[in-house]
Amino acid sequence: MELGDSFQKNPPVHARLGCHTNENKLFYTQRANGIMGLAPSSDGVNGSRPTVLQDLFKDKKHVSTEIFSMCLATWGGRLTVGGFDTSYHAPGQEVQWTPMRAAHYYFVFPEGLALAGLDGGQGTVVAMTNGEFGVTIIDSGTTYTYFPGPVFQTLVKDLTSYCDTHGGCAASREGNECWRLNDIMGGPDSFPTIKMNFKGGAQINWSPYGYLHQRGEQGVWCQTFMENHLYQTVLGISWMIHQDVIFDLQHGRLGVAKANCPEHHKDSDYLQKDALLSAGSIETEVVRRPVQPLLAAAGFVLMAIAAAGWATSLLRSRQRVGGAGGGAQGRSSGSRPAGGSRAAVAPEPAEEVDASKVPLRQDEQDEVQVCSSSD
Repeated sequence: MELGDSFQKNPPVHARLGCHTNENKLFYTQRANGIMGLAPSSDGVNGSRPTVLQDLFKDKKHVSTEIFSMCLATWGGRLTVGGFDTSYHAPGQEVQWTPMRAAHYYFVFPEGLALAGLDGGQGTVVAMTNGEFGVTIIDSGTTYTYFPGPVFQTLVKDLTSYCDTHGGCAASREGNECWRLNDIMGGPDSFPTIKMNFKGGAQINWSPYGYLHQRGEQGVWCQTFMENHLYQTVLGISWMIHQDVIFDLQHGRLGVAKANCPEHHKDSDYLQKDALLSAGSIETEVVRRPVQPLLAAAGFVLMAIAAAGWATSLLRSRQRVGGAGGGAQGRSSGSRPAGGSRAAVAPEPAEEVDASKVPLRQDEQDEVQVCSSSD
């Protein structure tokens, strides 16, 4: 397996690949035609079950640390193996680190969620304890973000109340999940930032450009968070987008920094100039804007990387790549776009969670076996 195009000359790595033995037609309606699984083994990152990550990390000549990062933009993004690239981070942004446990999934431990006030500080509190979130995982194979019923319902109610008392957030409600902006060529800048606190003191901002996305019609922005009828939280692509999310497996921690992630466009990704607006001075602006800055996202659900060609570059400068214990060499790749009632609260449930008992997403239901070929 070789990440990227031939001109980038990333060295190939022998890896075991999985083969489907049963297809449930998940990909029949998607442009993506496969999944590149980046989850750790059920018994840890160095477990007995082979993974693509393990094979990449074995390439010690080029990848010196067990760390990788995903920087997802509206159209595409970049996967970096062996470090992370701070050149994409927004000016003045420091990486927020929080403990993470890697065992079949990437578990993290949120401790609070609130809507920011007018001054950017904490405003309306939605959730205050880890127990309210249930077991929490980071999953780039899930397009939206899912919260347990009580957290979801409170968040929707508080967001609606915020807009009711702040000029409608410069928008009018449309259905149960969407808003129509007063300025259809603008963005949801009048909506509040959602602040999430994590174990270890990390505070991560969730921008309205993440928890909302433009759906189907210019100026209509809809929620990218949903109710989970299981008592667990899944932080999917809508939570990861426009941030560099760093998985430091060696030190058991997750890092997040606001970032200007690279985008990869094709002409077909853009709005045709006559589709929504007829003419006038805004024509060039229309041509520049994508039809659906859809998460399904970041054009490609990084776990569905096989959807398009990779534009990969070897990170040769230690000054550009951050890693545990100093700058680490790594290789990076970008992709063009291509997806109840409250239970009893247990303290710190994810600390002792049995990964084998975490329900599978739909995209994990296909039966898979390891091929005999290691090419």
